[in-house]
Amino acid sequence: MKTGVLKSGIVTLQVAPREWIDTVIEVDFDSGKIKTAVSFITGKDWLTLAFASKSYDYNDTPKSNKSGAYREITAAGILNNYDADVQQVIDTLRYHELVVMLMDKNKRIRLIGNTEAGMAFSAGDIIKNAANQDTVSVSLIMECEDHPPFYEV
Repeated sequence: MKTGVLKSGIVTLQVAPREWIDTVIEVDFDSGKIKTAVSFITGKDWLTLAFASKSYDYNDTPKSNKSGAYREITAAGILNNYDADVQQVIDTLRYHELVVMLMDKNKRIRLIGNTEAGMAFSAGDIIKNAANQDTVSVSLIMECEDHPPFYEV
């Protein structure tokens, strides 16, 4: 699995609509780690989003309101591999909640989302960068009760 910062400086996130997940994701509450590998329905697998390394940002922020305390998890960046195929994936993903495998600021792999709830996906407008190439910024956000579990399967 190639998730996180690669030698070329590209950061990748593995994403999948939660409807594609075939089994319940079990977390060991003592260690905070996933017990079993994520499995998918037939013909489905992780989709990869690649970000320019300096544009990638991950935050896990504690918040509270009248209903209680929660955590707001966000991941955002500028896509590095934007083309017509990626645009088609973006157009499809914006209507799904996603299960996301990503690397946190301490370089640990985390799994965010499950079969019941996932991260909301949004994409910005297509803009031209300095090299006159099309780029798109994307963000993922989710509110949850606890820190996302570690994925070391």
